[in-house]
Amino acid sequence: DFVDTYFANLDVQEEINNKLDEMAEDGTFDAILANYLVICGGNPKAFGVKGDGVTDDTVALQDAIDTLNANGISKLVIPKGEYVINNTLNIPSDFEIEGLEGSVLKYVGDGTGTNATGLKLISVSGEDADNPVQNVYIHGITIDGTGQVYKGGYSMSTPKVTHTNPAYWGITAMWIHFAKNIRIENCNFNDIYGDGIIVHRTTDVILSQNRMDNVGAGNITVNGQTGYDNHGDGICSYFSYNVKMLNNTLVNKRVYQSGDPSAVGKVCGRSGLEFEYASNND
Repeated sequence: DFVDTYFANLDVQEEINNKLDEMAEDGTFDAILANYLVICGGNPKAFGVKGDGVTDDTVALQDAIDTLNANGISKLVIPKGEYVINNTLNIPSDFEIEGLEGSVLKYVGDGTGTNATGLKLISVSGEDADNPVQNVYIHGITIDGTGQVYKGGYSMSTPKVTHTNPAYWGITAMWIHFAKNIRIENCNFNDIYGDGIIVHRTTDVILSQNRMDNVGAGNITVNGQTGYDNHGDGICSYFSYNVKMLNNTLVNKRVYQSGDPSAVGKVCGRSGLEFEYASNND
């Protein structure tokens, strides 16, 4: 019985191998794989992304996004790992990014900037109101800013000593600008000096069940003028319509460590959650 079963299995395996050869030759296998990738998404490690917490994966991640998008694959699935990034990841229209449990985008860099040119880690940004980025879904990822050198110091000689008159703006974790139909859900943002999610000149947005821990910044002083109100928010929406914020959690324990004695020890951050106006001209 054992011998008969063994040779019967060999026959079955031969039939399977022959069928796989036929599928490879006539393109059936490629079609099945392509359909699978559209539904289930591509793995960035196929594009040289390491996720080892050390290697800079910025370029490889952008290449994965661009290549999948160019080939009609609308989803990138990021498996467990720490993916070091030091620059912007641009997300195209009709694209989804899913982070599996334990997937972390780990920013490493000085983390300084100005309001106009500050670094945006993830950018969902169209050309203008007539050419928006559309239909983007990002969920399940963590953006960790513990590797950000600048945390609001008076100068770069003391970058981590948060001051009431900081030398620079910080960074923005997610920049949603000239966009439409955007969903950001179940994402975590940790230890970012600057802004968490900014929604600007955008319509139809859902921000749901995201968590911000120590995301915020102080007002910068420029040419002796302080009180800028466009920096240091956990989540902020302005010049935008139909924006829904549901069940987000924002906890900020970052405090001023130097500067105005009356402010030292108090929380550093402008707003946890904010809606601003949309004018008739926008």
